[in-house]
Amino acid sequence: MTSDGELLQGWRRGDVAAGRQLFERHYEALVRFFSGKVADRDLPDMVQHTLLACVAHESDIRSADAFRPYLFRIARNVLISH
Repeated sequence: MTSDGELLQGWRRGDVAAGRQLFERHYEALVRFFSGKVADRDLPDMVQHTLLACVAHESDIRSADAFRPYLFRIARNVLISH
């Protein structure tokens, strides 16, 4: 199984399949995070903004356990910006 960090690096290099896999792994958790905090109609956009911000930032996720906290820090920032 490919780690989230490896998928993120692949997505940053243009691997669409890696991005899709990362999205599928974390979509539901991000929806749960944003649920009750934003209107239901905004949930897909909030998730999309979070994942796109992961790609845009130049963080080097080396540890298999480091991606999820990184993802939810970004989600929190997206929420605050919203």
